[in-house]
Amino acid sequence: MLVHSLIVEQLNLDGTLKTFRMRSSPKYGEITVAFVDEYEEPREGPFYFLDKNYAQSYIEGFAECEARRLGKKYFRCLEASYEISISWYNISTKSNELSIYSLSLPKYAIPKRLHITNPHNCSHEFQRYLLKDEQNNCFIVYLLCKSRYGQFHFDLSCEFNIDTSNFDLADYKDDFTTDNPYKHRLVKVYLIC
Repeated sequence: MLVHSLIVEQLNLDGTLKTFRMRSSPKYGEITVAFVDEYEEPREGPFYFLDKNYAQSYIEGFAECEARRLGKKYFRCLEASYEISISWYNISTKSNELSIYSLSLPKYAIPKRLHITNPHNCSHEFQRYLLKDEQNNCFIVYLLCKSRYGQFHFDLSCEFNIDTSNFDLADYKDDFTTDNPYKHRLVKVYLIC
């Protein structure tokens, strides 16, 4: 899949969060990525980069990112679970180009509740793609960011628990998670002979 930009976040159980942003460059062209369930090759992070230059840029850039501890308002330990709340505003989008946000939950975290809403209309919940990363034993939330206004905003709230013994069997579904992030799009293919 060709993308204009990526925002990659990784949450650790101690409440620290690493954030990495990547944009396509004129030198290498658009970023081509695949989701974690598309290949069974070794990879770094929540995407397979199909261009080795972008793969190397991701590895080096993410390694340099500092982990910042989230405030108590944004990451809480409840009785038997944890809750994270994140907001993003002004994610740059371009017409006919895709930006993707991803959040990797901590190792063995199983989502119990997930909401990704429009901060300007809390009743509007966004479709998202949720995958279990078998290589790293974590769930990853993917949000495809497109806007006709050139900027995308969202609020994310997720409650999860840690369960090492049942993680292999764990799954999460709700009305807004989809198995295929493109099922709501119409794609036209033309063959020229």
